[in-house]
Amino acid sequence: MAGLSLIATLHDSLRALRAVHQRVVVAVSGGADSVALLCALSELRDECGLDIIAAHFHHRLRGEEADADAAFVEQLAGSLGVSFEIGHAPVDTDPHATGMEARAREQRYDFLLTTATRHRAASIMTAHTADDLTETVLHHLFRGTGVAGLRGIPRERTLTPTVRVVRPLLSLSREDGRAYLQSRGQAFRTDSTNRDVRFQRNWLRQELLPQIRTKYPHADASLQRLSQQAEELAGALAFWANQLLDASVLDATPATVRLRRSIFPGLPRHVQRECFVRLWERQHWPRDRMTAADWDRAVAILLGEPTTAVLPGGVTLTARADLLVLSLPVAQSLPSE
Repeated sequence: MAGLSLIATLHDSLRALRAVHQRVVVAVSGGADSVALLCALSELRDECGLDIIAAHFHHRLRGEEADADAAFVEQLAGSLGVSFEIGHAPVDTDPHATGMEARAREQRYDFLLTTATRHRAASIMTAHTADDLTETVLHHLFRGTGVAGLRGIPRERTLTPTVRVVRPLLSLSREDGRAYLQSRGQAFRTDSTNRDVRFQRNWLRQELLPQIRTKYPHADASLQRLSQQAEELAGALAFWANQLLDASVLDATPATVRLRRSIFPGLPRHVQRECFVRLWERQHWPRDRMTAADWDRAVAILLGEPTTAVLPGGVTLTARADLLVLSLPVAQSLPSE
């Protein structure tokens, strides 16, 4: 029954995500969640018209254990009759370097996107589950997130005009995946670093969440419902902000935007901030160093208090009468080669 339930849910999810009749890259670490996703997709490949590529990234962080993970995924892909691709982190990777978790994630997604682009795959599939969603919402909440962070993990996300990430297991629990693997008699790998509670997500998963669930048995459902509501609110806010930008932008080039300021006074401050977030997104300007305080500085310039500022990434804002002029140094606005 466990296997049938997961297969049926995955089938419906693939269709809802419009991820059928296409080539897909599946991120497979060798852990239970990703192995369950790969095996289940292989069962559905004919019915859903899938051309599957199993992609594994070797982070060079766990020595022989990581080598064994890579060999396991390659063997599994072969046994399922799906293509296999592997990527490697630089040979000089330092597992103790500051920010390694974020850097490893960036390297992994770069590899997945490169693989998808090379094979002309429309979707990258990851095995995030409802448990990951719960943990992410809490993680973002404790870090001081806004509404956007409460969305947790989006079910789909566009990476390029031709490639997106989709997460078809997001409505299923981690236990659903393990029950499915047990029903198949399918082995999986266990990452020894998952037990290290020095990592924030491991601490949340192993120490904090069990205590929360003891006191609040419905905590997961509540956090996931909050995530869905935040997703809907963020979508409505983005729609409103984009309409305001359409009405206010006079002209735009990759390096410069001019917009009318008179549209924005009197609007809720959160909407004003969101307009700048959407504008940066449209312009493909650097957002990685922008903080909540920086978006507030942009709003202050919009309202003429003060009249000029330079924000992280080099974007200069200048208020002139009813105009707000935003400019990025040309060298930074050009696409990288």
